[in-house]
Amino acid sequence: MNTVLHHTFDNALVNELLHSMLNSLQCEFSGAILACFVEGGYAGNYEVESSDLDLVLVYAGAFDEELEKRIWEIIQPYCNDSPIILDILLGSENFLYPPESLLNIRLLYGKDIRTNLKMMTVPD
Repeated sequence: MNTVLHHTFDNALVNELLHSMLNSLQCEFSGAILACFVEGGYAGNYEVESSDLDLVLVYAGAFDEELEKRIWEIIQPYCNDSPIILDILLGSENFLYPPESLLNIRLLYGKDIRTNLKMMTVPD
């Protein structure tokens, strides 16, 4: 399978890492991974050499503890071997996302499902 990224970065190692990780996930969980977003410095194109890579990985359906465990088994080696720190938020499309977490993010892979995601309510 050849995963297509909607956005790439100037850092070839980051592009290779993302492509490989998302390709592995798609091969293992065909269709279950709906989207991958990047946030932080890489989303805003203001990353520096020491920036970590903040990812939001969204899978289809409701919370599934077993599926999350299997996803982490695939992505953990990428986290361990990555030349940069990977900070990954994993959640289902029915997960309650903090409103600020989806404002300044960029779609890397999949469908732009931000308008369909459930937002936490923030008390006044």
